[in-house]
Amino acid sequence: MWASRGILVAWLLAVGCGGSFSGDDDDQVPAPRIDELLPATARAGEMVEVVGSGFCGDAGTMEDGETCATPVSGIVSFGIGDQVARGTVVSWKAGRIQVTVPPGLPAGVTSVVVTVSGVPSNAVDLTIIE
Repeated sequence: MWASRGILVAWLLAVGCGGSFSGDDDDQVPAPRIDELLPATARAGEMVEVVGSGFCGDAGTMEDGETCATPVSGIVSFGIGDQVARGTVVSWKAGRIQVTVPPGLPAGVTSVVVTVSGVPSNAVDLTIIE
């Protein structure tokens, strides 16, 4: 009886936070993967396109240009160390995210990470110019 209550609580927490729950610890949401940034150099306020896969979380395999079947709980982070800021998402699709580079980042190389349902992607470098 307690086990079923634990599963119910885990399901409520996962679904209430925009995730999913299968009851099986081995069934994890695959990590999103960034393949490239277009362009690889940008200024604050400019839009970049994050190209990769797994941006729809556990929604299954989707074509590159398809909109995610369910709303995605995700963010695109720019920065290194304690200087991290969220970008403003313009468009979020299965294999492409259009996002505006946030202000306040220093000029130079910074990292971009996509996080979907709490699962971070690999980091890819973006060069911030003034």
